[in-house]
Amino acid sequence: MSLTQLAPPYPIFTDKDGSPLDNGYLYFGEINKNPETDPIQVYYDSALRQPAAQPLRTSNGYVMRNGSPALVYADTQFSVTVRDKNNALVIYSPIGYGIDPGSIAGIVTTSDHTGDGSTVVFGMGASPIGVNATSVYIDGVYQEKDTYTVSGTNLTFSEAPPFDASIEIVVQESGIIGGTSADLVTYSQGSVGSVSRTVQNRLQETVSIKDFGAVGDGNADDTAAFDNALTAARAAGKPLYLPKGIYKRTTALLLQDGDSFIGDGWQESTIEFEPPTALSACIVPEDDTVFTDFCRFEHLRIIGKASNTALTPIGLWGKSFRTSRFVHCEFNYFSQNCVYLYGQRTALGVVDPGDSTYNYFEQCRFLGGVDPVRLGGTTGSPDRIDSGTSNINTFIRCRFASATRYGTWLEKGSANTFVACSWVANADSGIRVGWYGNTWTGCVAENNGAYGIRFDSEAETHDNWVFGMHDGGSNVSGLFQDQNNESYWFASNRGLKFGTESGGAVDNLSAYAKTDGHLYWQDNNGNAARISNNGGALVYLNANKNTASGTPYLIPFSIETYDDDGFHSTVANVTRLTIPADGVSRVRLTANVEWASSATGYRQIAILKNGSPVLGGGSLRQDALSSNGNIMNLCSGPIAVSPGDYFEIEATQTSGGSLIISNTNNTFFSIEVLR
Repeated sequence: MSLTQLAPPYPIFTDKDGSPLDNGYLYFGEINKNPETDPIQVYYDSALRQPAAQPLRTSNGYVMRNGSPALVYADTQFSVTVRDKNNALVIYSPIGYGIDPGSIAGIVTTSDHTGDGSTVVFGMGASPIGVNATSVYIDGVYQEKDTYTVSGTNLTFSEAPPFDASIEIVVQESGIIGGTSADLVTYSQGSVGSVSRTVQNRLQETVSIKDFGAVGDGNADDTAAFDNALTAARAAGKPLYLPKGIYKRTTALLLQDGDSFIGDGWQESTIEFEPPTALSACIVPEDDTVFTDFCRFEHLRIIGKASNTALTPIGLWGKSFRTSRFVHCEFNYFSQNCVYLYGQRTALGVVDPGDSTYNYFEQCRFLGGVDPVRLGGTTGSPDRIDSGTSNINTFIRCRFASATRYGTWLEKGSANTFVACSWVANADSGIRVGWYGNTWTGCVAENNGAYGIRFDSEAETHDNWVFGMHDGGSNVSGLFQDQNNESYWFASNRGLKFGTESGGAVDNLSAYAKTDGHLYWQDNNGNAARISNNGGALVYLNANKNTASGTPYLIPFSIETYDDDGFHSTVANVTRLTIPADGVSRVRLTANVEWASSATGYRQIAILKNGSPVLGGGSLRQDALSSNGNIMNLCSGPIAVSPGDYFEIEATQTSGGSLIISNTNNTFFSIEVLR
């Protein structure tokens, strides 16, 4: 016999024993909150025009309205609390997707049997929560519920059905809101083109720490829940979501490649470290003998133990830590460093595993400790081959404040970039720099105990660039101290002071460009000095020059296309480009020579320094291949220089006779200042 299953028109709410909930109370509220204290509006109609007052009351399992069963609707996710007539809790569900008979009824299972006149026990194919979740028909006749009992997946009649009787058992697997499994509930986004999928599939798009029992009240120890949730997130390849709360850890957080943590905002979601004994660091790579890459922290507050920061000396100790991202995070309550990036090398030429590089920090706050952010590494020789460093890290719109020493210490790191960052109220200087090649653009340093930014006197502290640092004159010793005088400033700075190693200061220093192409600083008394080294010279012949076969010849140049710094003279030593006495320290040279036609022997040119070959200068030899003229070009590498050093082009040919060097545009000598 074929039957059509009719679902009940109204959902039935059941008590703990499975019986219909009579004189019960229903409360609906915001998800993950207490519905009795954080209610939402629910309605009696699907158009959401007839508000329902809470608590809703039940009679014989039905929600009642004016003495009749009613449906209830919500336009959003909700939490629900069900209480019995004595106000005792029946069930609480922190999240739901709507109230309708289908979702309450859950899965309907039908099983058909034939009686033999003696069998009383029959399988149902499902496990109902009680007898009220079943309907039984014998030969199409509904059977009263007091004529059978249920246990597990079996139904037992008090009297065996007749021989050859048709028995149909209908089971509704869930009768309580939230009691069904998420993989049994269908979800649809609702827009055109959307498809249905299970609530379980929808919820598993993220892995929440709450799914693993984390309390997040700042008192409970959430370490185990945190670790279990992180394991699941790694397996799923998804970020670990930390909703609003304070999640306390008592052990260090060990990072693996690709670990991601996302909160609801640094004022909402907090990871708090409260170890019983001191940790070396709170967040560290699980294996620091290899690189740790591609980690991510976003919208989080990460703090140590406020009552005893000695137990949490370092927030993140990034040993050989690379390509990771921190956005909208705050670090606080660490006694030494909020973030300590650390490059590791232990032997000459051995990368084991190597530098901390390509990390990105945006809109982060680093507060307190000795040096909130420290970029360092292992100690090695000055050439850095065996020195671990922290390089090519980027900080954008970050704040470094309230340090007991330096807001940022670039102990061993180069090519790090700071854009629109601020250093405020640090006990010593806002920034201390002990390495080379770092850049600051549009930053602020104010109210620091010494300098806004200071550069050490070590040999490796050079070529740091500052574009538009501002302080308003509020740093005690001035904004800038450069003990090597090898860092560069671009832009005027209101109230800027130039600090000297001896403790003096030049007030109201500004930088400007002149028509000679160089940058200069000027104090409030009009004193100026050049602070840029770009420049050079280009010279060429005014007439053909004869050369003897087999005899080296120094080419004289008498015409200057340009000469920014007096490298060349047209009167004396016209073969030379000479280094002036204004601080040029590194140059590159280009020699270009055109020979007259000859098919015999070879042609050779070389760049000489102080009359001798020089490493990086080079030479070029070319055999005559035809009767056509030969053009030769030679470019040097960067060459270190001192005032008074000079360079020449030495030309040699073996044609067997006199040979001309032509005075065309193809015979010239140039020098370019690199530093």
